[in-house]
Amino acid sequence: MAVGAAAAGTLATYPPSNNSEMAKHRIRIRNGKAEFVYSDELVPLAGRLGKVTVTRASHVEPYALGGWYADMTPSGGPFLYANGWGDDLASGEARGFTTRAEALDAERQWLRDHKGL
Repeated sequence: MAVGAAAAGTLATYPPSNNSEMAKHRIRIRNGKAEFVYSDELVPLAGRLGKVTVTRASHVEPYALGGWYADMTPSGGPFLYANGWGDDLASGEARGFTTRAEALDAERQWLRDHKGL
């Protein structure tokens, strides 16, 4: 499917796939804009879409009490910790992800589950 010709609300995948859960990248077409989680693999596709604006969706940072956390507030979400979301944890109960890669995985999963990306 040509992304430029997609209807509003359409979910495309890249590379093209009939199974959106197995696709490596999801691209949501909304309000005339293609939205996706940035990846260097998408640079050739992004170049065909026209003007590209990159906007931060989150921050993955070292956690003061050890490990890593994902701050999803730029996307309207919570802080993600290894043992839950920030709003679900009492002060001092949050436990950081052991590795940055785990925090990045949680970040990508949150964007997929809550933003359809």
